[in-house]
Amino acid sequence: MAELDPKAFLGNWRVRRRISDAATGWISLFRGQAEITPTSFFEEGTIRFRDQTFPAERRYLLDWQPSELVIRRPDGSFFIALTPNPQQQVTHHCGDDLYQGRFLFSGHAWVEIWEVTGPRKNYCSISHYSRLPASGHAG
Repeated sequence: MAELDPKAFLGNWRVRRRISDAATGWISLFRGQAEITPTSFFEEGTIRFRDQTFPAERRYLLDWQPSELVIRRPDGSFFIALTPNPQQQVTHHCGDDLYQGRFLFSGHAWVEIWEVTGPRKNYCSISHYSRLPASGHAG
């Protein structure tokens, strides 16, 4: 198996996300940027839900291994692991809710798709990440 190249991910990324709630039919839109360092992933921006806009963010810890990238929650607990493959699927259980993710990597961009089902959640999230210039301005 090929080794992961952390340098390919380090830096700033533009993020665009559409979240479709299957129960209500409501759509939420996230716009922002992510910063990836050797040890962390930090994403911040705004989410538009109906006629309101709110600040939003998420954080993960990164643990680069020779054959995978282990992604952990801020408390250090395991979330998912990614391999060097350009297309892959992951599964994460959060209580009774099931997160099924797909990642599609291509050059200076990637797509992250989550189908989330369970007693508390039923939505699909599609995120598009594209590399920002070195200045990091999302514009």
